[in-house]
Parts: sequence; structure tokens; C-alpha cells
Amino acid sequence: MNVFKKFKEKTLRGNSGLAIKNSTHQISTTIVTKIGSLIFTAIIARILMPELFGLYSLVFFTIFTFISFADMGVGTALTRFVSMALAKSDEKKAKSYYSYLLKIKIFITVISFLVLIVSAKFIATTYYQKPIFLALLAGSLFIIILSIIGFIESVFRSTNQFHGIFLKELFFQIARILLAPVLIIILLKYALTQEIAVMGVVLIIFLPYTLALIFFIFLAKKKIAFLKTSAEPLNDNEKKDVKKFIAPLSISLIFYTILDQIDIILLGKFVTPEFIGYYSAAFFLISPATAFTALSVALFPIFSRLEGEQLKRGLKKSLKVLFFISFSFTVLIIVLAPFMVRIVYGDAYSNSINLLRLGSLVIVPSSLIGIYVNFFISKGKTKLTAKLLIFLTVVKLVLGYILVSTFVKISF
Repeated sequence: MNVFKKFKEKTLRGNSGLAIKNSTHQISTTIVTKIGSLIFTAIIARILMPELFGLYSLVFFTIFTFISFADMGVGTALTRFVSMALAKSDEKKAKSYYSYLLKIKIFITVISFLVLIVSAKFIATTYYQKPIFLALLAGSLFIIILSIIGFIESVFRSTNQFHGIFLKELFFQIARILLAPVLIIILLKYALTQEIAVMGVVLIIFLPYTLALIFFIFLAKKKIAFLKTSAEPLNDNEKKDVKKFIAPLSISLIFYTILDQIDIILLGKFVTPEFIGYYSAAFFLISPATAFTALSVALFPIFSRLEGEQLKRGLKKSLKVLFFISFSFTVLIIVLAPFMVRIVYGDAYSNSINLLRLGSLVIVPSSLIGIYVNFFISKGKTKLTAKLLIFLTVVKLVLGYILVSTFVKISF
């Protein structure tokens, strides 16, 4: 009620007003992302059918794992240090942090790109044993373009201009839904093999990402004022602070990504493409349920500025709201799973119903983890976050391998 009152009276001032504006824009962005992705995925899943859809999903989950290596916490560091500099009205220092982190970003992006190119053959033919080698090579282009997009998003977050990210995402989702399905239908008429078909799908989806990047660069030049100022080189202590922040954070983000995507990576080795398609269909239906959990991202630059009792109150309120929303979505998905799968994907994906119900159980804990991760990182507690995520990833990897390999043997 307080939030609605502030909107009505136009009293969005101070940290609470900034939190509401950031959260509103971030939630709007995530809703557009989730709804757009759901519509796009539903269309693509029906066009490709379970087997090709499984291969398509395997390629993109693998690519996005490499994209996490191309970030290494640079985007989060940019948000934190630039936000702190701008809070002191020091635009030159903000530009200095931006320039220094941009150099780091370019270096690790090139490394990640080359690693995927070199390892694509082994991943496709030896580990997965699936016809996705050419698709992985084509998908390596996503590392470059998504790294740039992610870096620009961090610039917008650091200046509390979440509206710019919303406009970029809206543009991208509309372009993707309008362009890709038509081109994919044409592609499938002429593709001679599965491998060529999957590669073609990847290249087609690359087009709207490219258009979104061009739009985003134009928007950044127009909206981000500190980019026009001159930068001075950071001193050794400032560089040391950045590296000290990034080192454990990079480990945290890598393991967080692995923790999130290890399911598909394990399934890719043990099961046939159509079963990956069923699992991916369930995964993409769970994803929209986390739309409101974007609050944790919107609060990051604010957490960086708060201290003491203000910080404690902000954290408690965030957790309460997020728990209520995520729990409500979990209950709805468990009840409505059969209708959701059949309406979105059709009867061909009926094997996804129980997977969707099981997957919904992770919504609450993963949502709360998101708040805590952003909270600890915003206060510089990156080592603690890294240790926890390493532990969770190792546990999930070991249990996942044992369970998947065991159930595959029982099933067949």
C-alpha cells in the first residue's frame, strides 16, 4: 500500500523512492523478458519438436555457460564501483573505473571465445555425442555480443537508469518473435541434416541480438552522461581494490552459473535429444515464475550505499516480499502444470508435466538465494559468497551425476 501511495502522490524520493523506481523498471524488464521468452520458446518448440528442440536447448545452455566465464564478475564490479563514484558526484572517477574494467572485459571475452572454438569438437562429439559441433562454433559469436550487452547493462544499473535496460529488452523480444520463427520455418525446408538445421537456428537467433546491441549502444550514448567525461588512470590501490573484489566474485558467478545449468549439461551426456527437449520445456515454463525476483538485481546499487539499520530493514523487507511471491508461484505451477504444458507446447510435450511440478520446488530457495547473493556482494563479502556457491555446486554436481546415471540405467 505504501508503494501505491508513493506512486499516486509522486513522492518517489530518497533511497526508498529509488528502490521502488529501480524495482519497477527491473520487474518490468524481467516480465518482458520472461513473457517474450515464453512466447518465443513455445513457438520454437512447436516448430522444432522435442528432438530438434532438445539439441537447440543443449547448444544454448552450453553457450551461456561459457558466457559466464566471459563476465567473471566484471559487470557486478562495474555496477558497484561506478555507483559508489557517482554517489560522490565524481564522474571522472566513474569513467576511470569504466575504462579499466572495459579492458578486463575485452580480455576475458576473447579468451572465452577462443576456448569455446577450440573445445567445441570435444564437447559435441566426445562428451555429448550429439550433432551440435557446427552450432557451437556459430554460437561462439554470442559470447562476444552478449558480453557487450551485459557490460552496457551494468553501466545503466550503476547510474540507476533501469528504464534503458527495459527499452532494450522490449526491442529485442519484439524483434526476436517477429523475425526468428519465420526464418526458421524456411530453414527447416532446406536443411539436409540435423547438424545444419541446429546451426541455422543459432545463426538466425543471432540476428535479433545484433539489432538489440545496435539499439542499446545508441541508447547508452544518449543517456549515460559520465561516458562523455575524460578518464584518469586508476592508481595502484584502486586497481588492487577492483581485483580484490573481482577475484572471489568471478569464482562465485562461475559456480552460480554451473549450479543453475549443470542439469542440462549432465542430461546432455546421458539422454537422447527428445528427453532434453522435455526437460527444457519444463525449465522454460518455470523461468517466468521468477519474474518478480528481479528485485534483488534492482536493489544491488542501493545495498551498496546503505549501512546499519537501514540496510537490515531493506534486507528483511526484500526477503518477506520475495518469499510470498515465489511461494505463490510454486503453488500455482503445481496445480496448473498439465494445463500449462498442453496450452504452451501441445500434447507432444506431455512428458514435461511432472518435470515442471518437480522444478517448481526450486523457485522459493533460488529466489531467496538471489537476494542474499546480491546483498553479500554489494557489501564486498565476495569470499563468503564464493565459498558457499562452490560447496553447493560440488554437492549438486556429485548428486546430479549419481542420480542421472542411476535413473538412466533403471529407465532403459
